[in-house]
Formats: sequence, C-alpha cells, structure tokens
Amino acid sequence: MSLKRFLPVIPLAAVLSACAPAEPPAPAAAPDIAFSADAEISYEGIDLSAKVTRTAAGEWELTVSEPYALEGLTMKISEDGTSLSMLGLEGSSDSCESAVSMARALACAYDAAAGSSLSGTSELGSYTVTLSEDACPAELTAGGLKVKFNSFETVST
Repeated sequence: MSLKRFLPVIPLAAVLSACAPAEPPAPAAAPDIAFSADAEISYEGIDLSAKVTRTAAGEWELTVSEPYALEGLTMKISEDGTSLSMLGLEGSSDSCESAVSMARALACAYDAAAGSSLSGTSELGSYTVTLSEDACPAELTAGGLKVKFNSFETVST
C-alpha cells in the first residue's frame, strides 16, 4: 500500500479525535445546597454515626445514632449559636464542648467549601472536601475531624 493512499486519512483522523467528547470539568467547590446524609464521624478520638442535615449555609442539624450512649443527641447550629437536646433536655453550646466543637467544625468547613473551594481555610482552620463521582460530598476533613457521607440526598426547604 502506498503512503499517498493514507495521506487524506491522517487529517480526517485528527479532526475526528478533536471532536471526541471531552471529560466534564471537575467541580471546583462543594455543592451549596440543602442536603441530608448519613455520616460516619471521627473527631479527637470520638467515633460516631449521625444523620447530618444542612438546610442552608450556617443552618445544620446533627442527630447521633451511634454510639448507644449518645443515641438521640441532636445538635442544631444556626446564626443564633449551637443548641443540644437529648431525652427532652435542652442546653446551649456550653453543655458539651467536644460535641459542639465537632459539629461546628463540620458546619464551618462545609459552608466554607460550598460555592467556594474544595480545600482552604474556614474560621476554624483548614479543610478539604472530597466529592464522589456524581459530585456529591463523599468526605470532609478539617483538623482532627473526618467525616464520610453516605446516602446523600438533596432536600427542599
């Protein structure tokens, strides 16, 4: 076969390869949406499972499901501060410093990443958010905090 026969094919191959669908760009920020997810949380030697709900930036609720001793503990974070409730008892952030620090670290890190950058610095320190293949939050780390999100779903407010 002669080279002259293949010369017209080379430009055509170059054009077709340029038309191949490009990979969509990776998101540069965490989704700034209301969501609910199950979470496995580790913070300063404490491991727990919780339902995490973000209704808006700065508006969070975490309800602990494990360990059994903390089951039902609910932490609500808003502009007004942090409140805790369990078994009908309610208190402010002064009630349980470690749990409040964990909840506030999660909220501050994610809110800083939402619509901004997947890694950076929040008011409580540096953070990194890792997204899953479908651009949902999969993992968050911030200082001594590590959160793995499961069963992520958007919620309407």
